Amino acid sequence: MIGDDDFDSFVAVNWPSVVRFAYRLTLDVAAAEDLSQDAFTRIWRRWDSIDHAKALAYARRSVVNNFITEKRRRERFDRLKSTLARRETSAPDTAVVERDSLRAALGQLTANQRTAVVLRYVEDLPVDEVAYVTGWSSGTVKTHASRGLAHLRDWLAFDEAAPAQGDNHGQQ
Repeated sequence: MIGDDDFDSFVAVNWPSVVRFAYRLTLDVAAAEDLSQDAFTRIWRRWDSIDHAKALAYARRSVVNNFITEKRRRERFDRLKSTLARRETSAPDTAVVERDSLRAALGQLTANQRTAVVLRYVEDLPVDEVAYVTGWSSGTVKTHASRGLAHLRDWLAFDEAAPAQGDNHGQQ
């Protein structure tokens, strides 16, 4: 095919950023690679008929759609998994604790909230591009992002308050 070289170049250039984006959504390397591979497979099937300038956005949208679908199926399992991941370890590095706390907090968000927060604030995409990638209106993007940030603030505030309460040992 004439477009195979173009597609190979597209994958070589964009694979790392799509996998990184998918990882930020899934918090799992294997799942991120699976979502990315599926997205690139879908693009390859339609390579001759899609707008190549929008292929990266199409890949992100495919990742988002598949992530949300999978997240809805496994929401209960993910909540249990993130709760277990919050178990304390002995004197871990502060950066590791903060990262794990943020991962646990992201795990508590709905699929839509996590998608909006990751696209908007981690990937640093403007609202209009997030709307395009997700297929949502700009208002919906803002709503999911706002609610997601509010849940993150609540979760992280609760997480920081928990050790202080535990240090009290019932004494006042």
